[in-house]
Amino acid sequence: MEITWNRRPKWERQLPSKLVIASAEDSSTSLKLKVELDTTDTGEVKSVNSFVDGRATGEFIDCHYAKSNRLHTRKLSEPIPVYNPDGTLNEAGSITEVVDLILRYWNHLERTLFTVTGLGKQKLILGHSWL
Repeated sequence: MEITWNRRPKWERQLPSKLVIASAEDSSTSLKLKVELDTTDTGEVKSVNSFVDGRATGEFIDCHYAKSNRLHTRKLSEPIPVYNPDGTLNEAGSITEVVDLILRYWNHLERTLFTVTGLGKQKLILGHSWL
């Protein structure tokens, strides 16, 4: 019997093995919340509109938004596949990076690991795990 060792760091093993992203399109019927993001390394605070989607299985941040705001990302040792609700692979591809941020909404505060991907018009998607 062959023994395989999981070489992923402990923080990375807590991430799901796959993600579902339901919608990145702007809709007048969707729930939008203005939130604040505090960086964990520099303490900068950014105010941003987020899209809340209960069908998404994680928290997502747009790759262009992360780059333009010089957010420090961490590379994953193994990519995480992203699927659409119908089971097809998402066209933005697998997740290869994450960013660690403090998410604030009114008096609610939590440290959140956002997965970095292309979101089109959206900057943030908060999934059912956030709800």
